[in-house]
Amino acid sequence: MILIAYDGSQDSQSAIDRAGAADPEKITAALAKTSYTGVMGPASFTAGRDPASAEGVVVLEMRGGKFAIAP
Repeated sequence: MILIAYDGSQDSQSAIDRAGAADPEKITAALAKTSYTGVMGPASFTAGRDPASAEGVVVLEMRGGKFAIAP
């Protein structure tokens, strides 16, 4: 979870820097153009603001008090 938060903060900071202003519309536009390689791997987004790829993502769930890879 810490790695996801780190990458998210880096993505956001990069977009804010590229926006050049504290303007929500400019920041949103810059986020849409984000292409960042962080600790968790590459990150980019679709026009609908969804992750462009889920490659390398592993979803875990709790089963019987232990983590297991989700189907």
